[in-house]
Amino acid sequence: MAVLLLLQLLELLKAIVTLGIGLEGLEGTSSFGIEEK
Repeated sequence: MAVLLLLQLLELLKAIVTLGIGLEGLEGTSSFGIEEK
């Protein structure tokens, strides 16, 4: 059961990283696409 939880966390991390890269590609600001305006 702990393995399933770890796999879910990995998927979540992958999604966050993918989202960050996508935002960076759109805005070209910071490494995570999150920047104070």
